[in-house]
Amino acid sequence: MKINRLNNYVFVILFIFVLVIFILNIKTKKEYEIKYELNGYKIKEKYNKKEDIYIFNITTDNIIFPFVFNTKYSNKKKLLKDINEEKINDGICLTVTVTKNKKSLCYKDGNLLSKDALIEKVYKHYKTKSNIKVYNEKHDYFIWNGYGYTDILSGKKYNFLKKEIYDNNLTYQVDNYIISPDYDQKKVFNKFYVFNMITKKISKMEVEDISFDMYYLGELDSIIYIFDRTKSNEYKYDVGKSKISKVSNNDYGVIYDKGLTEIDINKLKFQDISFTYDYLFNHYIDNNLLYVNVSNKIIDKKKINILLSKNNITDIIRRDENNIYYLSDDKLYVYTFGKGEELLLNYFEWNFNYKNKIFVY
Repeated sequence: MKINRLNNYVFVILFIFVLVIFILNIKTKKEYEIKYELNGYKIKEKYNKKEDIYIFNITTDNIIFPFVFNTKYSNKKKLLKDINEEKINDGICLTVTVTKNKKSLCYKDGNLLSKDALIEKVYKHYKTKSNIKVYNEKHDYFIWNGYGYTDILSGKKYNFLKKEIYDNNLTYQVDNYIISPDYDQKKVFNKFYVFNMITKKISKMEVEDISFDMYYLGELDSIIYIFDRTKSNEYKYDVGKSKISKVSNNDYGVIYDKGLTEIDINKLKFQDISFTYDYLFNHYIDNNLLYVNVSNKIIDKKKINILLSKNNITDIIRRDENNIYYLSDDKLYVYTFGKGEELLLNYFEWNFNYKNKIFVY
């Protein structure tokens, strides 16, 4: 009787052990690369564990269409179930579906481009606010009004200055925060004003005296890096924690170039140094056209450039890993991977003045 009971215990323990191993095996992410064919298309499917993305290189007529998905990990393979091909304005476009996520990519005259760069879109005008035409109400929009910020959709003003300042050159946006020095002071300031675009509240951040002869190097993990040329001091400012600290010494500061690294303090003082980012998708403007460079970390160690928009691009307003906001003449657009290009706002004034005047989240 005791032996049978012992055997039962051993069996249960072994069963639980095997079950745990099985579950862990299913949930453990594993890199892989396979090749197969689907409806005449040659497919190379790869999962990159480090970046947590799926890569599909689809070949047809010696043309390679690279698709990248950051969909939820699956222990299954051959995830590509549908490929739709269509011809648009002398270009070839493929639309693929992976776990209910759909993306398109096109090819024309030897170049890869988005579908938005081939087609004409018609946008619906919803309303006009203070002479600004609104086409999309899914974002929060604010413009500099000389004393603070105006919410475009509601028209409400969030002012913090006593004296009007036309230029807003020393303002920086990180995530949903807009950071501005106290322009009411002269030569040096001892506080930043922080406007939260979500809560629509203004707070103050007290700092040691910083010269108006300062600039922003960039941000890393939502922390802003600032350099004061007059004092030769570099600071890092964690807006979320309302904490600022000095990161430089008499000889060196830090910059980000595929990692934090030291830099001679004189280079920071006499040059405008900016952080160099290495996103999976790096946006850039060439001959007034907007492109994305797909990192060679994910596409067979080759850099691939894709034309995103056929519009004449004035400037990039803001970018993050998945979105890029940009001006084309007096129109503000956003390009989102997987969704394409959308017109957001139209304001005639932006033909002449837009630098640090537009903020979107």
